[in-house]
Amino acid sequence: MNTTAPTTSQIATAASLLARLPEQHDPGFATGARQILAALLDAEEVLRAVLDDVSQPREVRFGALYTLLVRLNREERSRDYADLVRAHEPEFGGEPYFNTFRALVARGRGVGGLRPESLRAAADYARRAAAHLPGVIGVQHQIATFLTDYLELVGTDSSPVLLDEAERAIDAVLAQPDGYRSHYLETRARLYVLRGNYGAARAAIADAIEVEPADTPDLARRIARYQATRVRIDLLEERDRLAARQEEFRGELDRFRTQQLELLGLLAAVVAFVASAASIAAQSAKAADGARLMTAMAGAVILVFTSFAYTNTRAPWTRLAPPALLGAALLLIATLLGR
Repeated sequence: MNTTAPTTSQIATAASLLARLPEQHDPGFATGARQILAALLDAEEVLRAVLDDVSQPREVRFGALYTLLVRLNREERSRDYADLVRAHEPEFGGEPYFNTFRALVARGRGVGGLRPESLRAAADYARRAAAHLPGVIGVQHQIATFLTDYLELVGTDSSPVLLDEAERAIDAVLAQPDGYRSHYLETRARLYVLRGNYGAARAAIADAIEVEPADTPDLARRIARYQATRVRIDLLEERDRLAARQEEFRGELDRFRTQQLELLGLLAAVVAFVASAASIAAQSAKAADGARLMTAMAGAVILVFTSFAYTNTRAPWTRLAPPALLGAALLLIATLLGR
């Protein structure tokens, strides 16, 4: 930051430019403020001087405040931003744009401190600002952005209604004639991620990088942020893929345990059946009756285990057909011997 005091000429030039800004309800207000910021040398010092000059018209001083806050937000100087908002809230707190300032202060607390309640407050301020500035798509975009921040922190399961609201807001913004902008597309990509639609998210962030103007003052920072979002998309997709595989493995393990318990129960029943059949065969007066009973028992056991293999494994019929035929044949032989 340059510590040299701005000249009277610099202050007068800035005040003249700020005086030409349209009304706050005009979308050109925000665009004009950014153009002034790009045109000024030692912009921060000059804007602070205009803001502190109480002889300047109120509209000019508020324009200086807005433009200065744009610079601080662009440089991610959250503390300086919050201090400036608090210092001028008593004077300008009723201005239509001021709720956007409050929203960004609350967002800074929420994102920096992982405080979801602050992000909800930011979204509430954004809704109020949007109600007063319905024609300014940047203000409408704040709703989607802050809700996305909140949902990324707490998860979509807890607030599906807010996810719907965020998607409606960003889709309405992108549908505007001047709405196809890079940072709006990034928000759309983040919302696609929350829906688990990673392909659409990847396409949206690619579009965001492509349409970012080359003369953007903070081009490098924005592109770095978009690339970070792209990497995050890939990481979250891989995380979900691994989670799905883990869940599938857990399901397979549960099925295996169930099969083992069923098999143990079946073995116990077969042992009891074999013991009973052997006892009955031993007590039979005729050897033929005992042989017939043991043959029937063997066929029944083979068929039972074949049926178990069919219902609990993925063995093909080509492997199960021979034992099934053998069991059926033994039962048939036992039946024929009994005639």
